[in-house]
Amino acid sequence: MSWTNATPSGRPYGGQTSKGSAFVALPMTLESGEELWWRGYLTPAAIERTKRQLAALGWAGEKVEEWQPLEKAFRVVVEEDEWEGQTRRKIAMIADSKPKAPQATDAVNALLGASAAPAKPQHKPAPVDTDDIPF
Repeated sequence: MSWTNATPSGRPYGGQTSKGSAFVALPMTLESGEELWWRGYLTPAAIERTKRQLAALGWAGEKVEEWQPLEKAFRVVVEEDEWEGQTRRKIAMIADSKPKAPQATDAVNALLGASAAPAKPQHKPAPVDTDDIPF
């Protein structure tokens, strides 16, 4: 793992992995001239981190296909991982320059489909009467 500077070098796009996980991808050029991809996953477990990293890039909740990232250098973490027997480099994280993710759940949910939105409880659970507990 190493920190370096990188600048967005193309348009972001949305897609799905072979296992069906939705993601947003963005090509970035490192200060060394190497081009690598950042992927932010839109799964329930990763959506908040992805939104924070997109916010750091200047995303304000508009459609990903219409969004143009800020044209400046960002601090990024580059990692190597192994996939199908080959080592590859990728941007694992974009430094967070904003304290909060955008409140753009409609745009994110549109990418994911309604089923990917975190489930909210329909009602508060009923209070438990501790006098009825036999121990």
